[in-house]
Amino acid sequence: MCIIVYKPAGVEIPAKTVWENCWSSNHDGIGLMYREKGKVRIKKGFMSLQAFEKELENLERKIDLNALDLVVHFRFATHGTANPGNCHPFPVTGNLKRMQEVDLTVSSALAHNGVLHKFAPPKSLNISDTMYFIYKNHKNISRILKDTDGKFVLMTSTKTQIFGNFVQEGGVFYSNNGYSTPAYTYISNSKYWGVATGKSEKAKKQTHVSVYDPEQVIKCCECGEKVKRISAIHVINNKYICSTCYDQIIQDTLEYCDQCGKIVTADELEYKNRQFLCKDCSEALNLDWWEHMKCI
Repeated sequence: MCIIVYKPAGVEIPAKTVWENCWSSNHDGIGLMYREKGKVRIKKGFMSLQAFEKELENLERKIDLNALDLVVHFRFATHGTANPGNCHPFPVTGNLKRMQEVDLTVSSALAHNGVLHKFAPPKSLNISDTMYFIYKNHKNISRILKDTDGKFVLMTSTKTQIFGNFVQEGGVFYSNNGYSTPAYTYISNSKYWGVATGKSEKAKKQTHVSVYDPEQVIKCCECGEKVKRISAIHVINNKYICSTCYDQIIQDTLEYCDQCGKIVTADELEYKNRQFLCKDCSEALNLDWWEHMKCI
């Protein structure tokens, strides 16, 4: 899901409970960006809430946080491994290696909330869809963002722009309502993914979510392999899968229409005219063929 928190300059920084709520559903890494000496400073790769809060404390010793234009991103991994380099924000550049640096100063940077279906990266790159989107569009990013579905915050040396619908509370902008309540309980016909049904009983009793160690060894709930937490993906109710199983599940269950790019389940695609097509494109192809025949 992810969540972006944008606190404009002059607005009070959110309370600690806001960070805890954001983290409870999006704990695949945290990153932030702000202006420093006429540039955009990115610091990211905080794989625990404690590490992030410590960074804020260190920053507060040097700068008045309330006077900063500050953007914070909490990641829920959908494409790419959950690791420090794949955390948002990313510099607007065509250099993928540069995007994965965790402490850098740049002219502009971008944070994103959502899934960019048309920019699913090649599996071999092991990067996020946002990174691939920037890689493809970095030369015209402002124009492209205006015509792209999703929620973005673009920070440059002179301004901060919001794209998409954000929730505003206390002068702070949030990309969804995840800031207001802790983690959710999920139900689904799927083994892992579902829809939010409400606050879990555990969440109701807790005022915060315990912090985990990214070096902790966990067991993949799909194949049983033991891997480090930093290289696994959280799916639901404190269950994790290794990156290999995650990629396989996505590959086996979701596909893209070769014509329109729409993401659908694999059994919804039809192979026609040397393409895998969704129902709408398949029907459109049938209509085009019939119209062509009438003209002959």
